[in-house]
Amino acid sequence: MLTTDGPFALRPPAHPPGYQPYHVVRAELLTRAGRAAEAGAAYDAALALTTNDVAREHLLRRRAGVRDPVG
Repeated sequence: MLTTDGPFALRPPAHPPGYQPYHVVRAELLTRAGRAAEAGAAYDAALALTTNDVAREHLLRRRAGVRDPVG
């Protein structure tokens, strides 16, 4: 599906807004698409829902790696 429709076809979550994995996947797809600002916001949403310290550190590293090509 992602190859055919691309990451922009990602629909709103079927899960509640507090479903952390949705935000992680969305952040990764947006990063791959070069949409840094949106990816950063998705990582921030995932981080806000993360209670595991190891997962938080991983997401912080991923978030730090997102670069806006304009800025």
